[in-house]
Amino acid sequence: MPLPRQIDVTRNQPQDAHVGNRGKHIVFIPWDQIEGAEWNLKTEQWNFVTGNKYEIINYTPGYRHPSLAKASHEPDAVIYVRGHGNPGAPYIQVKVDVGEDAVQERKILITEACDRLIAMGLEKSYRGAIKFYSCYSGTILTTAAYQHELRRLESHNRDVKSALKQGMITSQQAEHFRKEIHPNKSIARNGADYMRTKGFNTCVFYGYLGPLASEYADDGTGQWHKSVELHGLHNPPAHLAALGTKRASIGRVQA
Repeated sequence: MPLPRQIDVTRNQPQDAHVGNRGKHIVFIPWDQIEGAEWNLKTEQWNFVTGNKYEIINYTPGYRHPSLAKASHEPDAVIYVRGHGNPGAPYIQVKVDVGEDAVQERKILITEACDRLIAMGLEKSYRGAIKFYSCYSGTILTTAAYQHELRRLESHNRDVKSALKQGMITSQQAEHFRKEIHPNKSIARNGADYMRTKGFNTCVFYGYLGPLASEYADDGTGQWHKSVELHGLHNPPAHLAALGTKRASIGRVQA
């Protein structure tokens, strides 16, 4: 059962002058083509529906991509950073096929994803939009849910510490079993705050308020869109109350 979530409220953000009127569309997958195959495949579906609207860029260590350098000077550009997400999580994930019908989840901190984007050529002059295109990337846990999660993690870590002290596990195993505790901060807020510390102060950042459809889908009218599920959002503003599946643009917030 998903934990209760709420909007990670952000105020006084810069106006986005290019809403609905984007030029260059880049999807940045912060894994190489092998690890990021899941997101490559799903983004290819975006291109199938839209007639190759999106340029896909995979993380490639040591390579500065000319399209990212060029986008740095195009204020109507948008960059989607793709990965699975959770409310209040500091990381995003990818599912990797490891053979014999087995799938392994691999995650990186959203700050590491930002580092990879910067390393590949995005410059501080960038004035476009960065959309952290992950489920729940604009949400955090409710206070009660976060406190419950804290108690669960702290209890788990005490058990690990006790097992280590009693010699039941090795220090290496203890390090593996120990759970990290993070502030209740959305993926998008984590990413945006980090990018700003790196000098990215003229672009806008977005997160999403619920589960995102990985691919474009027909909304029932013959129109194909990216979509987000807004049901279950705790204490939503009036314009989002009682909404279910809507276009992704309706369920996003600036971070």
